[in-house]
Amino acid sequence: MYWSGNNNQIYKAFVELLDEGFVTKEVQHQDGSPSKNIYTITGDGQQEFKSWLLSVTDVPVFKKQVLIKLALANQLKRGDLETMLASYADRVKM
Repeated sequence: MYWSGNNNQIYKAFVELLDEGFVTKEVQHQDGSPSKNIYTITGDGQQEFKSWLLSVTDVPVFKKQVLIKLALANQLKRGDLETMLASYADRVKM
């Protein structure tokens, strides 16, 4: 696993993303079941996500951040992916 968060951590993160304007929230009411919260990424959220993917990756000791980025790298164009990987390779060499 890349990260083993619990529900409290996940929903706290959603609240922070909502406060930052990176997601929207829609409450979907269901008959006979609890209501669902549907979170949708905004344009600003997509840009922030891409910026994070392209940012300098932490030293690999902490939570295997590079594995998360690789798992989500299909969001990047090939050139951006190559830039991210080159940046990580430089960081590891240091």
